[in-house]
Amino acid sequence: MEYIATRVATMAESETLAMTRIACELKEAGKDVISLSIGEPDFNTPEEIMDFGKLAIDENYSHYSPVPGNLDLRKAICIKFERDNGTGRSIRRR
Repeated sequence: MEYIATRVATMAESETLAMTRIACELKEAGKDVISLSIGEPDFNTPEEIMDFGKLAIDENYSHYSPVPGNLDLRKAICIKFERDNGTGRSIRRR
């Protein structure tokens, strides 16, 4: 016999999932819908991003990062913003 706790059995559907469900139902009914509920993109992950993800796994970037982010990534972001936006800001070590 399966037992489900009362609190679990009486939980309501999350608002985000409800919006997603309704958007899917409207699309199936032929309505033109732009769903802004779960943030799922309408395109596949670019090949370059997948390659970098695979490389990161191969190089053992497979654990939680420090709260402020990995220093090498933070430096790369600073270089990008300096190049593209002329911010001139430097990264602090934490």
